[in-house]
Amino acid sequence: MQAVTDFVAYARDQLKPYDVDVSVDIFGYTATLPEAPGIGQNFTKISQHVDVISSMIYPSHWTSYFGIAKPDLEPYRLVTEYSKVENAKLEKVENRPVSRPWIQDFTASYLGRGNYLNYGKAEVEAQIKALNENGISEFLLWDAANTYTTGVDYTP
Repeated sequence: MQAVTDFVAYARDQLKPYDVDVSVDIFGYTATLPEAPGIGQNFTKISQHVDVISSMIYPSHWTSYFGIAKPDLEPYRLVTEYSKVENAKLEKVENRPVSRPWIQDFTASYLGRGNYLNYGKAEVEAQIKALNENGISEFLLWDAANTYTTGVDYTP
């Protein structure tokens, strides 16, 4: 578990002379656990060594966390509940990094009928709204096919 944190700290130290921001992508569920077993990611410890942390919080990738049986069907609620947990963790970090999470802009039909939504403008905007309402003003969009929804209002 310590290896990833140690590497991030080392990278930050090595990059210091270049005056660049250090950013990491991290699995979203790591913010919900003291230690994420098997993947070497500790959200709080890694956060102490970066300028930006980008949790991957795609609703399609969650199980029934936060009491939401089918998270892909409730993007606003999932992102809201995640944001509360992340904010609580980051409040304890001395040099709090910027939160710039990855949100979902793809349809997860692989989840099977009744378990996914066709993601479009409303679903992307719902995630952005949830972030903004929880004080998170930056985000990244993910779609492996790079076919992003048009007409989305990306402003708060």
